[in-house]
Amino acid sequence: MSEHLAGIADKQSLVYSFDDYTTWGIYNSIKLNKNWVIQLNLLDGVDIAPWETQDPGDQLTVGCNIQYIASGGHDSFYIGVNSINNGTFGFNNLQEFIESYTHKFNEKWWTTTEAQLMYTENCTTQPTAKVPYEDGFYPTKDGFVAVGGIVNYTMYRVAPNVFLTARNEWWDDPDGYRSGYGSAYYEGSIGAQYWPNKLIMIRPEIRVDHAFRHNGLVSESSPDNPTPGVISTVAGPYDDGTKQTQATFAIDITYHF
Repeated sequence: MSEHLAGIADKQSLVYSFDDYTTWGIYNSIKLNKNWVIQLNLLDGVDIAPWETQDPGDQLTVGCNIQYIASGGHDSFYIGVNSINNGTFGFNNLQEFIESYTHKFNEKWWTTTEAQLMYTENCTTQPTAKVPYEDGFYPTKDGFVAVGGIVNYTMYRVAPNVFLTARNEWWDDPDGYRSGYGSAYYEGSIGAQYWPNKLIMIRPEIRVDHAFRHNGLVSESSPDNPTPGVISTVAGPYDDGTKQTQATFAIDITYHF
């Protein structure tokens, strides 16, 4: 799924909040025919600058993805690996695999779903000389740590300049590596996108987040940790570690120029 879909709603999904964002390298998209595209990437690590050689994640990294778009454009598959190397623990050295499917029912309804798996090897629960900072959080256990989830966007066009979006996702961070609190999560949102003209976009949204684990482990680097520097237990990941569920309402206005 293209990253721009995260912008359909006012707030980011969990899946899109914690994946890798910035890479340096060479990107090559090859259109095999009108239906198939293959992407081959040669990168310098994940979320790391080439001159940050002290970080274990600053290493040769590859990516390979394949896209199929059916004739007529009603179905699209996108599958592959965004980044893979030796997987050793670094600032944000994520090994990320994705698969997405998009279907357009008609001119008013369409849906898109993505599954994601990320992992890192040789993790530590505390800062080290080589990894003094972590993009997410230091996990609640040493060694191999994995995170994954699935998110769906279903959209309905009400008018040429208005459409509604429902987003549902399940996301699992059992060792608090990305979220800081070890749990599986559900997130559901309903929002709208309204363009009063070509320059202004308004996006209201109602969202509910829920962590399924009660009294879970919280990362030593989490701001919700009552004893910083030590892995602790809190009731949940919300409201300063006291709640398992939160609801939010948000609205933003974007002016394009």
